[in-house]
Amino acid sequence: MSEESLLSGVEAEQEEKTIDQVQEEEYNAEQKESEEGPIRPDYISEEFWKDGKLQEEDLAKAHKAEQDKALGLRRKLSEKGSVKAPKSVEEYSYNEDINEILPSDSPAAAILKEKALESGLSKDQFDSFISKIMPALSEKGMISKPEAEMTDEERDSEFNSFKEAELGKLGKDGPKILQKLANWGEGMVNKGVISPDEKPVFESMITDAPSMVLLTKLMSLTGESSIPVQTAVAGGLPSRAEIDQIIASPEYDAGNAVAHKKVKDYFEAVS
Repeated sequence: MSEESLLSGVEAEQEEKTIDQVQEEEYNAEQKESEEGPIRPDYISEEFWKDGKLQEEDLAKAHKAEQDKALGLRRKLSEKGSVKAPKSVEEYSYNEDINEILPSDSPAAAILKEKALESGLSKDQFDSFISKIMPALSEKGMISKPEAEMTDEERDSEFNSFKEAELGKLGKDGPKILQKLANWGEGMVNKGVISPDEKPVFESMITDAPSMVLLTKLMSLTGESSIPVQTAVAGGLPSRAEIDQIIASPEYDAGNAVAHKKVKDYFEAVS
């Protein structure tokens, strides 16, 4: 038979404390804390606990120092890697093809470069981003390619083409009508009807074929002789004002067959 005690592995039961014993222990603990001061929590380091109080200023300084240390480490790692940001926005560039959508000297490009530098993008990252986002935006119609600035020769050529087309709408006498309006404007200045300062305003009114038609009608009302304007209104008929001009013209008085036919056709159509 084994001589090992049967009590092996059996713990004696702890007697339940009486209410008086519990209260006494709590009182003793309170007295001890009162004498020794607040007890330092386990999660507070001893270096930040003094005279029973948390040294908040020391803790804040230590936290700030750790943050600066971590930031410095991240910067060093970034500088050693391939994501190093340039020192200035002038170092950013992108593919020349993108210049057609985003000119490198445009305000939009300046803002993008500025924000890229603030975000710490490397030159390669910036180039990659711009090369992807700008064509995508252009394809979706969200941005358009800026129109190339015209040269003086191109502007003159475009204007002359437009002028020729507008005069052509007035028939073969288009250039004569324009010259007549120019003479009328100069004559009004000479007569004191309008001042020299007002002449540019008059000239700015002559912008296309319809404006020349209207001014020609106004000119005829002042008693100035005018050249009949060979334009048509809706339905293919000349306007009544144009018919009146034809009737008042020397050609009509001289029995011009074309002028008389136009007048006859007009009144037959509107009667």
